[in-house]
Order: sequence, then C-alpha cells, then structure tokens
Amino acid sequence: MSCGTKFFILTESILYIIFLTLDLTGVSGSAWLKYAGILLCVCFGFAGADSREDRLIALALFFTAAADFFLLVLNRHYEAGVFIFCLVQLLYCVRLTFPEKKCPPGEIALRIGIPAALILLLALLHRQSLLNILVSIYFTNLVINALKSLRRPELSPMPAGFFLFIGCDICVGLFNLNLQIPWLYTFAAYAMWAFYLPSQVLITLSVLIEHERS
Repeated sequence: MSCGTKFFILTESILYIIFLTLDLTGVSGSAWLKYAGILLCVCFGFAGADSREDRLIALALFFTAAADFFLLVLNRHYEAGVFIFCLVQLLYCVRLTFPEKKCPPGEIALRIGIPAALILLLALLHRQSLLNILVSIYFTNLVINALKSLRRPELSPMPAGFFLFIGCDICVGLFNLNLQIPWLYTFAAYAMWAFYLPSQVLITLSVLIEHERS
C-alpha cells in the first residue's frame, strides 16, 4: 500500500472519529468535517484515476460531493441533491458495464420497471412528490449497482462500499419516516453517517488500489 493511500485512510479515520464523537456528544459543527471527508474522497479519486474506468468513479465521487452540498451543507433543495445522486448511480452503472460496454436487456428492464412500479404505488398512496419519485429511481439503481458489483471481484472494495451506501440510505429513510420509535430514530440519526463516509472511502480505495496494481 502506497504512502498516499495510507495518508488517505489515516486522514479519513481521524475525521470519522472526530465527527462521530461530536455527534454522539451533541456538539454541533460536524457537518463541515463530514463534507471535508467527502471532498477528500474526490481529490484522491481523481489523483488515483489513470484509466477511463477509474475516471468514471472519480466523476461519480465529484457528483456525490455536489449532491451532499445540497443535502448536508445547505440542508435544503433536496430534490436537486437526490437528482444528482441519480446521476451518480448512472455513472456507476456505466462503470460496471465495462468491459462489456452495455447493460443486458433484463437489467435495463429492472432499472426502469422497478422505479415505474414504485412511482405507481406512490400515486396510489397519494405520495407522488418529486422527491419521492427521484428517491425511487435513485435507490433502485443503487441496489442494482451494489448487486452487480458483487460479480466484479477485481473492483474490491467497491461492493462493500455500495452496501454501506445502502445502509446509510435505509437509515436516512428511517430517520425521515419518524416512526415514533425513539431508539430507532436515534440509531438512524447517528448510523447514517457512520455508514456513509466509510462507503465513499471504500469506493475511493477501489480506484487507489487499482492504480497501485497497474
């Protein structure tokens, strides 16, 4: 493992410990530390990208930071943030198609059909807001990308990153549903970022490790 990769892991670990400590002790001011961790992923992602495939991942990390600017830093314009996350999953989809360079028809059907079914369900429940529609598209494609990455062992540790990404989004959903279960609400509030930053670090490491192999 190169010195640069070790520095990346160490710096992210320090940021992670500090912002979790702030969150758990109720001290404000962790948002910028969290965002700094995401920006660090972007920087190291581009620094380690030396192929078209790796540059796609780095670009996905860049758009992830753009989405988090709305969702974390500004804490508003959620539709814009989730829309950008849809673009992030599209980039990961493209990356995961290499070297075949195209998605199987069945996979395309799932990527379109499942969100369409969820949007129909939302309409039936009278919950068809733009945000909910975008979340349906985004989350479906995240899950499909995570499952698809399992067939690509050479991209390790990206699959673990995707599944932590899913864990984060499940916590975000539980937090926003506010099911009147205090312990679950508290767990979701802390766990979303406990899952999220490691997910982005692992995805970034897939670029850095590939760079070192080459």
